[in-house]
Amino acid sequence: MKKVWFVVGLVVSTILVSGCFFNQKTVTCTRESSESGMKSSEKVVAKIKDDKLKTLDMEMHMDMSGEEQASIDATYNLVKPIYEGFKAEGIEPVVSKSDAGIDVAITFDFAKASEESLSKMDSTFADMKSEKLDAEEYKKGMESEGYTCK
Repeated sequence: MKKVWFVVGLVVSTILVSGCFFNQKTVTCTRESSESGMKSSEKVVAKIKDDKLKTLDMEMHMDMSGEEQASIDATYNLVKPIYEGFKAEGIEPVVSKSDAGIDVAITFDFAKASEESLSKMDSTFADMKSEKLDAEEYKKGMESEGYTCK
């Protein structure tokens, strides 16, 4: 009898550890670019469960290490209110600055965010809330935008 329970426990553990039971996939995409002499890097982490986008974490760093502090401050003062204006339930933007540049991080919780607040950011986000989303299709779409995904 102990062997039976051991085997049952082993099978259940294997299912839980393998992720088959939860069916959640994480797609991480990155991109680097340079426009008008300013380098930027982006990282987007999407968590997809049961063909629905659950969360999306976006991070962007604008490298301004060669710029004067006054230029960094001016850009920060321009960018910060724009992103903070998107703050709503399920949408959490954070803008910070350093001597090297400006960082923007936005976390989307699609279960909590309304379609209205998502569409203020971009209509694509509102569509992502209501539509089915396959992890491989999402990855292909991001790669077509110049991201490298895994």
